[in-house]
Amino acid sequence: MTQEQYVRLKPIRHHLDKLMDVGSINMPYDHAMILQDIHKELFGSNFNAWCQSCLETAMKSVFYQFDQYEKEGAPLVITTEKTATVKTKRARKS
Repeated sequence: MTQEQYVRLKPIRHHLDKLMDVGSINMPYDHAMILQDIHKELFGSNFNAWCQSCLETAMKSVFYQFDQYEKEGAPLVITTEKTATVKTKRARKS
């Protein structure tokens, strides 16, 4: 899993928690398409997003990778167009 995939999945991770707690899921279409895109990137295939058991299996597979990425403690790097400089104190001349 890449950092970019992780960032895209983080806002929809709660759907897996609901699935595990309640046993079913009603995922919005845009969230299902995020899952579909990342599933294809990770595993090279699509799943039937209208099939409840297919969706559940895909969620478990993708979020297993998500959890492994998190467990590894991979750093989250956020880039901006700003630059930072470090100023150091110069040694005084005697």
